[in-house]
Amino acid sequence: MISCLSIASLQPYLAVIGVLSAFIFINVTNTWSVAASLPRSHSLSEPHFAQSDPNQLYQDAWEAYQNKDFEQAVVLWQQALAQYQANENLEGEKTTREALGAVYLKLRQYDQVITYLRPLLDAPVEIDNWQSQSAVWSNLALALRMTGNYVEALAVQQQVLTLRQANRDALGEAEAMINLGQIYQVLGNYSTAIAFYQQSLDLLKDGQNQQTEAIVLGSIGAAYADQGNYTQALVYYEDSQAIAEAINDLRSQAYALSNLGAAYFINQQNYATALQYWSQALDLAEQIPDSWLTAKNSSDLGLVYEQLQQFDESLNFHNRSQTLFQQLGSRPDAAMALNNQAHTLLEWGKALRGGGASPEATAKFQQAAAHLNEAIALLDSIRGGLNTDAERVSVFDTQAMTYNLLQQVLVEQGQSEVALEAAEQGRSRAFNTLLAEKQQLRSDDISLGQIQAIARAQNATLVEYSLVPENEFVHQGKQRGTTAELYIWVVQPEGTITFRHAPVNTQLHRLEDLVKTSRAAIGLRSRGFVVDEPEAPDTSENLKTLHRLLIDPIQDLLPADPNERVIFIPQGDLFLVPFAALVDGAGNYLIERHTLLTAPSVQVLGLTQQQDRLGVDRPLTPADLLIVGDPVMPEVWDTQAGQMKPLLPLGGARQEAIAIADFFNTSALTGAAATEQIVKQLIGSARLVHLATHGLLEYGNPQDSGVSDIPGAIALAPGHGEDGLLTAAEILDGLDSMLTWWCSAPAIRVLAALRATA
Repeated sequence: MISCLSIASLQPYLAVIGVLSAFIFINVTNTWSVAASLPRSHSLSEPHFAQSDPNQLYQDAWEAYQNKDFEQAVVLWQQALAQYQANENLEGEKTTREALGAVYLKLRQYDQVITYLRPLLDAPVEIDNWQSQSAVWSNLALALRMTGNYVEALAVQQQVLTLRQANRDALGEAEAMINLGQIYQVLGNYSTAIAFYQQSLDLLKDGQNQQTEAIVLGSIGAAYADQGNYTQALVYYEDSQAIAEAINDLRSQAYALSNLGAAYFINQQNYATALQYWSQALDLAEQIPDSWLTAKNSSDLGLVYEQLQQFDESLNFHNRSQTLFQQLGSRPDAAMALNNQAHTLLEWGKALRGGGASPEATAKFQQAAAHLNEAIALLDSIRGGLNTDAERVSVFDTQAMTYNLLQQVLVEQGQSEVALEAAEQGRSRAFNTLLAEKQQLRSDDISLGQIQAIARAQNATLVEYSLVPENEFVHQGKQRGTTAELYIWVVQPEGTITFRHAPVNTQLHRLEDLVKTSRAAIGLRSRGFVVDEPEAPDTSENLKTLHRLLIDPIQDLLPADPNERVIFIPQGDLFLVPFAALVDGAGNYLIERHTLLTAPSVQVLGLTQQQDRLGVDRPLTPADLLIVGDPVMPEVWDTQAGQMKPLLPLGGARQEAIAIADFFNTSALTGAAATEQIVKQLIGSARLVHLATHGLLEYGNPQDSGVSDIPGAIALAPGHGEDGLLTAAEILDGLDSMLTWWCSAPAIRVLAALRATA
């Protein structure tokens, strides 16, 4: 069985409702202090300067700013900036850039904030002006976050934290931690986000800044809600709202009300209460005024009216939201609004169609598809600006709902084959891009004809799954709704495509739970150290249930010859399904009837075909083999003990590796010889890799592993400067050859006997 290294994209969602990370404006530059620091060439007794004098232009702009005439302030500060630049007055230019960044932040024109403030990022720290400098950097980090430039936002905000810590600014340090937490939350790293929020709360214990305390409480609630823990989220939301009301802070009240509405809408499906909270939040947002919050609550109200089947009213709110987000230049939010418009149009089309075809319904579906394609273009523009592989993967996971929704719209129109293209474009996209970049291959969006060509080239039956959540589910972070339906495409070796869809009776069982218990049935453990876990119950019946759900609907399309290959393209939790162990009604294992392979996507198979340097027809030699088993185990964080502990040896792993090595007339790396250092050196030139060791899928989550990293690690022997954990980050960032060789099925045979721990 070939098991290609995969980075599974998480299951997309139906609609989008973002829980707010409380108060957005953590640090806006103190424009008065900036003005006071301007170099002056006159005294109060001197005559008024001519309008062309940059100092006077600056002062006039400041007065406009105080009067909330932000557009006039922009005009005057731009004129002042031009004068300072013409006079080569670097201090005046710097100060005016800071002011323009602040006013554009007020106007929510984030691209302009970045334009004016980014040139100031590399300026040396001014000992007497560090507060102003840290505020400017905070403004830049916020604008970068709002435009989807998450990696740069993290780097800038970390500079802010370092500067404030160096100057013992407890409140500023707390605010910087909130901002860092919000960026990590957007990226889906909730554990790290909550850790920053809690540290911020610790710095605010004296109760001297209740506004900031309300902010961080709302942010913690949002992080819990993103993970589906609405009970805990409500506690923090209510605490945040109580503080905001006590200090009469309208903006914090609006954010808290918005979050409370989200909790009632999603968790309790209490639409009347959600409508009440969101309407109040919208009124406050308009009263402040706050264009971004107005857009956000308009979007939320659109979701409520959709559930109430008032589609016209729903679209009015969504259209207003999308227009405002577009004007503000917030690409992630604009994409969210487009997604929500499409969801409403999909539901409206279903209602219009009723029991038969309807031109009106078709028009709604077409409009929905157009909105989704526009959203996809926006999301692609965000990912294009990310610099690290880890952030590309994480951001795409948080945004994959659009591709899933597009599949649903296309299926409703009877365009199931086009829906397969959308399914392919929406899965493992970050991994496809990564593989193509590192191997200098083409990674254009895959077409239907290319999918058929890949099936012919592989001479295999391709089976691609998509998970469709319950219709009531609304997107929260990376969370997924309970799977209510399976989309299944089968592509025959000659190119014939067949589409099937199968409902999942969520009253009888949850697909996600079946996957977990089926893994327990074949002896997969959840941890690599000693824990007092009860014996797993006999759950072998779940292997039969999974066969009925995943295989029975397409059994007639699979090859009769057991030597013909079947390549599964799973999604989400299905990557954890032990397909080989699935059992049919007669008690036969799937592996007995078919030769099984897995891959992250059809496109990955196509990319690997572009490589012509593997020498697949050359017989294997001992130099082509890397067989590892039972290494000396490294230490990892034991959450129960609260300390580092070595993993348990893996029973049978040494015998397994030796038996396979004997079969190929070679030797295996075992014990102290199976070091991370040696494996890194040998894996790039190996054609067959077999690793009989622990695979730590929870590694990288601080709550589980004690470190913050990209999830996933392979346990090898430590030594020679290596900790014995070959992490996903190391694979992504440094081991180009590993990506190539591990994903070149069938040219390479990768026998990865990792005892996965999830």
